[in-house]
Amino acid sequence: MNKIRSNQLGFGAVEVLLGLIFLAIVAFTGVYVANNRDTKTEASSSSANSKVVENKPTATDPTASWTKYSDPLGKFDIKFPKTWVTVTNPTACGNTSETGVFLLGANSDSVGKCASENFGQMTVTWRSDRTSCEDLSADAWTQDSKQTVTVSSVAATKISATAKEPGFGLGAVPEGTKTVQYCAIANKKMYIANYLQLTGSPDVLSNFNTMVTKTLKFN
Repeated sequence: MNKIRSNQLGFGAVEVLLGLIFLAIVAFTGVYVANNRDTKTEASSSSANSKVVENKPTATDPTASWTKYSDPLGKFDIKFPKTWVTVTNPTACGNTSETGVFLLGANSDSVGKCASENFGQMTVTWRSDRTSCEDLSADAWTQDSKQTVTVSSVAATKISATAKEPGFGLGAVPEGTKTVQYCAIANKKMYIANYLQLTGSPDVLSNFNTMVTKTLKFN
């Protein structure tokens, strides 16, 4: 009888020990699985964040390759596409520190000519006798829009308009000609950057807007 009881006690102890071992294995397995899941989640999150950073677009300067022009009389700097053409007879414009004009064109046919009525496709003018910006003549132009923009850290007025009749405006401008004009006051001068969409000239208005708003700097 004592041997049977002893064996029963022995079996009971073994069963308890096996039960504890089983519980320990279960607990260890649970902790391992949980830690492994957290590690995978962190790795997945880190990978996703890395992809977001890697796919972030890099800002580029569209004017980096443009030609820079500095005008000591007008006291301004400006950049324009390398394919554009500047006036071929600048001395004939008679520029001074008080008043002057810089002529540009998308090609040789659209650039203006000094000492003539041909102001071409684009101009930058300055005048010290004007210290405020005005609207275009209502008799000559139909104003399409007007807004305030920033040019060289200065508040400027941008006007878009359409010519009403032939002969009005800068030079001989045909009826229906579109113009975009920026006017700013700096260096005690009135600066005007003007664009005309002339018949037969390339449409470079987008580059003109970038030229004025991004590269025109008053010294």
